[in-house]
Amino acid sequence: MKEIEAKTKKLKELIDLMGDNQKPIAKKLFEQISFMEKTLKKLQKQIASDGAIIEAKNGNGFTVKTEHPAQKSYNTMIGRYNAVVKTFIELVPASQPQDDEFLNFVKGRKN
Repeated sequence: MKEIEAKTKKLKELIDLMGDNQKPIAKKLFEQISFMEKTLKKLQKQIASDGAIIEAKNGNGFTVKTEHPAQKSYNTMIGRYNAVVKTFIELVPASQPQDDEFLNFVKGRKN
């Protein structure tokens, strides 16, 4: 959880660098990112403990193997999480210092 807190703190600091018209949008995106990170972490733990595939009985009484509901949720949310983070990062002004390691990572810059 400390890893998430560190990333979250850094993202929150980036909001202060944005223009006044971008801040309300960035704050809403930040809230979504925070929620999604916590949820993804919980889903990862559940998948690690229960497995990605579960056995269940279908309506005919047969045992079938199927994707764990947590795995389905994780797969859906991770794509949306990436889209929200990308949108948030696009709001960060381009005039940031090039030596910011975190910002270089999220923007995909090479040093």
